[in-house]
Amino acid sequence: DQLREAAAVMQSTHEAVVICDTTPRIIAINAAYSTITGYSAEEVIGKDPGILSSGHADQSFHEALWKSLLKDGYWQGEVWNRRKSGEMYPQLLTISTVYDDQHAPVRYVGVFADISQLKENQAQLEFMALHDPLTKLPNRSLVEQRLKQEIDQAHRHGHRVGVLFIDLDRFKQVNDSFGHLVGDELLCDVTLRLGARLREGDTLGRLGGDEFILLVSPLRDTQDAAVVARDFISVLSEPFKLPGGNEVFIGGSIGISMFPQDGETVSAFAFTFP
Repeated sequence: DQLREAAAVMQSTHEAVVICDTTPRIIAINAAYSTITGYSAEEVIGKDPGILSSGHADQSFHEALWKSLLKDGYWQGEVWNRRKSGEMYPQLLTISTVYDDQHAPVRYVGVFADISQLKENQAQLEFMALHDPLTKLPNRSLVEQRLKQEIDQAHRHGHRVGVLFIDLDRFKQVNDSFGHLVGDELLCDVTLRLGARLREGDTLGRLGGDEFILLVSPLRDTQDAAVVARDFISVLSEPFKLPGGNEVFIGGSIGISMFPQDGETVSAFAFTFP
């Protein structure tokens, strides 16, 4: 009865279970193993459990895993493995050692779950925490992080960093005349237009409302930042076509702050974040 109960639990669980001898070679799997990996029992019985290996983990990782398993009889961690189809996916894997009466290892039992959806959800939450939900641009927090990184780089290499604060001139009139949904569409169009003029390494962010910020690095002097500002003003001076077919002219005002002459920390810049 106990054996039948254990077998039923093993086959009904949603986590994959794989049992190996000490060679190690696979001697049993459950249904969830086949569901997750795509391999049937006939395809894996007698094979090395490394059949799922993605090749991402190096030799030192496997050495640390086996060291923990032989010393403590247990290992748990996240690994990337490969399905039969070739698709890579993340696993949360637990390996336990089964001992006989003389405390000699006789089996290794691996239990793992596909955490692809969990990873996607985590990535989405992290993205939402650091990006503007409308334009998908970096938000204030991420801009501050990147500005600190740029300042650190500038300290080491001796170049300048430009911070351009961009304010749309007649955005309120668009909101008042055509509604906030049209205003949101306009902000997305502005984002696309400005984003198309970015250099590699520049960061365009949205602080909120009709306020954008641009980090430009590396720069030689203030004139380099002024050239970028004039280019963006020119881009914003061209008409925008609204969803209903109307064309509007909004324009933009830009203020420039430079590292190191205007401050050597994020908080010390003359143009502080609103």
